[in-house]
Amino acid sequence: MDTKTLAVGQEVYLNAGVYGLDGKVVKITRSHVYVQTYNGFGGRIPSRLLQFDTEGKECGEDPLFEGGPWYIGGTFVEREQVVQKHESFIEWWKCATYEQRLILVTKYYTTRLAPPLRASFAPAEAVAKIADISLDQLLMVELAKEAMQSQSRRK
Repeated sequence: MDTKTLAVGQEVYLNAGVYGLDGKVVKITRSHVYVQTYNGFGGRIPSRLLQFDTEGKECGEDPLFEGGPWYIGGTFVEREQVVQKHESFIEWWKCATYEQRLILVTKYYTTRLAPPLRASFAPAEAVAKIADISLDQLLMVELAKEAMQSQSRRK
């Protein structure tokens, strides 16, 4: 994400692999953006202050999180727009069986992800168990694309 569009006080979401975190922009300099994170999704108990470069990647020698460095995924306004755009896929996901979800995730993993990249993702079985796919915007968008491509191949 290009951090030039951010402003102090904006709510942002962060991604690290398949993990997500909420935060608020508290300071912006020419070379860094500082984000106050919160414990848990939707929580408002301040946790850590993270520093990001101008492209939205967490700075520091050793990321404090096992999922790798955090990235600023975007603002909550942008996230809502993406969720609205993919409403039909989200509804399908919520109504689909575990087996239907697993087929889609497995197909996405095998057709769109190179083996080294695949290793950094959660197992397909774990992803298929996610109740609300909209919480992971990047994965949701990619799975929605795979679902649309699968539909067009069948026609």
